[in-house]
Amino acid sequence: MASKDRLGKASAAARAAQSNRFVQRLIEDEDLRSNLLSAYGSARSAYGRMTNGKPPGKALMEDRKLQAELRSAVESLREASGSLRDGPAPRRRRRRGRT
Repeated sequence: MASKDRLGKASAAARAAQSNRFVQRLIEDEDLRSNLLSAYGSARSAYGRMTNGKPPGKALMEDRKLQAELRSAVESLREASGSLRDGPAPRRRRRRGRT
């Protein structure tokens, strides 16, 4: 019976994901995905630099590469949030046969 419960929960999660407009945007929008991946990579790299043995406050103030990676992560997240807020670009309709 446990497998049926897990299957029911998975199908409910799939239905919820299909009806969620943010998940649909993530699936359809290539720029949004690339911005989020870029932000994740920059944040992960910055975290690696911060936990490299230096005290976090000192690393943040002195390490220029860390500052650049954090800036890149913030910029990518800003673009992604703007993209989500604005909504999808309207599709242009083409008319055929009219002059």
